[in-house]
Amino acid sequence: MVIHCPWRVIVWDLDDTLILERDFVRSGFRAVAAHVAGRCAVDAGAVSDFLWSGFESGVRGNAFDRVHEHFPETRSIPVAAIVEAYRTHCPDIQITDEALLILRRLRQAGAAQAAITDGPLAGQRSKADAVGLNDLIDLVVFTDEWGREFWKPHDRAFLTVQERFGAAPGDCVYIGDNPSKDFVSPRALGWGSIRLRRDGQLHAALEDGTPAELTARGWNELAELLGVGEETI
Repeated sequence: MVIHCPWRVIVWDLDDTLILERDFVRSGFRAVAAHVAGRCAVDAGAVSDFLWSGFESGVRGNAFDRVHEHFPETRSIPVAAIVEAYRTHCPDIQITDEALLILRRLRQAGAAQAAITDGPLAGQRSKADAVGLNDLIDLVVFTDEWGREFWKPHDRAFLTVQERFGAAPGDCVYIGDNPSKDFVSPRALGWGSIRLRRDGQLHAALEDGTPAELTARGWNELAELLGVGEETI
């Protein structure tokens, strides 16, 4: 197989790029439902369905407060404890076979690979552990290790990756999903940038923000842009 990747350092976003955030959310809601059902007389299935229905209808930010409102039996459980159960649960998520194939082909080609991910540290680490991310790529940067002020679009994580691999800006490409934050630093630093748009992403329809230089509508188009598509075999 001949691979002609235009970049030697491939850097991935995690949420809604390598994995779907909605899959983590659904897994977390099931964990929360089991947590509260183990501490009060409430049906775990009913709690899980209630949370997921709210998410599907656009509820964000106050989902667990709404559990208290809808299920009075749960009010003895602090919202902070419910949030902790959500963030620290072992998620039932996976990287798709198409993405795994791309990761393997890039590794075979000798490309360095990293991931940069925002979000509360415990939850992001649990996601990475659940999909075996450290075994698939060379470096995972959790921006929350430095504090929320270093989440994207701050450039610290991107400069860290660039320094780690001794790369010039033009050697690097960032693959993400969210134009409101993902591509600000890569473009300012002179990196390549690719927006992956696929079914199920929370921001798939978002047009505002800083656009990526390139867009891939699904894994097959992304494989072609990275030089690891079927036509290279």
